[in-house]
Amino acid sequence: MSTALQELDAFLKSWTVDPLNAKPAFLSYRDLLAAVPGVGFEFKSRPGVSYSLRARHEKQQGRELFVLVDVVYDEPESRWLSVCFYADMITDPSELGDFVPQGLMGEDACCFNLDEDDATMRAYIADRLREAAAKAALDQTTELLNAAQTRYDECERQVYCIANLYKSMRSGVAQFTQSGNPSDLELTEEQMEELKVMEQSVGMKLNSYQLNDLKTMQEANNKLIEQLLTRYESRLIVPADRVVFQLMTLGVRAELQQILSEMEYGDINRAQISLHLSIQKYLKIISFANLAATGVLEAYASELEMLLKETIKIEHEFCLRRHSYQARQELDGQE
Repeated sequence: MSTALQELDAFLKSWTVDPLNAKPAFLSYRDLLAAVPGVGFEFKSRPGVSYSLRARHEKQQGRELFVLVDVVYDEPESRWLSVCFYADMITDPSELGDFVPQGLMGEDACCFNLDEDDATMRAYIADRLREAAAKAALDQTTELLNAAQTRYDECERQVYCIANLYKSMRSGVAQFTQSGNPSDLELTEEQMEELKVMEQSVGMKLNSYQLNDLKTMQEANNKLIEQLLTRYESRLIVPADRVVFQLMTLGVRAELQQILSEMEYGDINRAQISLHLSIQKYLKIISFANLAATGVLEAYASELEMLLKETIKIEHEFCLRRHSYQARQELDGQE
């Protein structure tokens, strides 16, 4: 027998005065837990304060126990029980427990006091013990499932990014041609950098950022857009080409913001057509300039359009959810 269990045995033998019948309840709880496969005990004695029986399941991850059964001392002739669980490991359908913030090993707890001879309360606590023991036995499985879900969500995000990138690159390849003749534009390095900073500073206000899942999708799509900008800008050597590239990006972003601000539920087709016409307008202007990188800019515009259409699609999903919420509110008001 371990030292802890020897101390428990000695304590039980010394507990002879029990007007509240707390000792039989304590023994029944100990026996209930001992009958659960994989459950082990620790006993901590603080004479004059409390005597604590701590139960832990071998499958638990990260926590030292799943229940703490305290024999509260008060006076030897009026000992009573305080049974505490982690708040997320049990339910309390009759609301007989006390919620204690950070009350168990620094985590939120739900505690039950058996401070009188109450058979109903004894049985209620026993049910919570069974519930906590079952939850503790599943702890390792739950952690593995959570890890798998996290991995699944990450894979789903990566697939989403790859699919959008594939669509945009396929569009770019289809449109790619090389045409035009080099032309010169006298701009200083400071002016080029100022134009680049201006282009990067134009951020769009997106309603979809208010919802976590849509925000994640927008951030993933925005990352693809930024990678697209970097990839194509690195291919532009002639100053005139780089200036047109940055001005076109600046203008398309500004026009997209206007399109999004006017979009309502059901307007996704109109919004995507407006974006397409906006980009075609810039490509028409570029065609008059006879730039060396006209073909590169056309391919860039084609890829950019695919990714910005995805921005519209995600933003429209927000409009859809807002419309559904407002419709439910109206129905609730009518009822």
